[in-house]
Amino acid sequence: MSASGRGKVYDTVDTLNVYYLTDDKFVFHNQVVGGNFHRGSISGVATISQNGQGVFSDGEDCVLSFDFDLLGNVTTSSDGCENYGGARVHFGERYKLSPTNSD
Repeated sequence: MSASGRGKVYDTVDTLNVYYLTDDKFVFHNQVVGGNFHRGSISGVATISQNGQGVFSDGEDCVLSFDFDLLGNVTTSSDGCENYGGARVHFGERYKLSPTNSD
């Protein structure tokens, strides 16, 4: 994604890190820097449901969902997570997961 301002284009930086803890839980960190340079981040432990969808709830308003596909992609969507970022920062993208080496 990108945003423009005064003739310049500024890229949006959006990263998602996922580390599996168990077969039904993972820890994540999602960080966004918008084209307007506003920042946002959200981290936590998500639970994987029977249908394979990951869900994080902060116990108040924010619910972040993770949909994994067989090609190694994950699509996130959020509801009520506006307090985790500045203006026009949103959590909801499609990411390609990269495997990492683990000891």
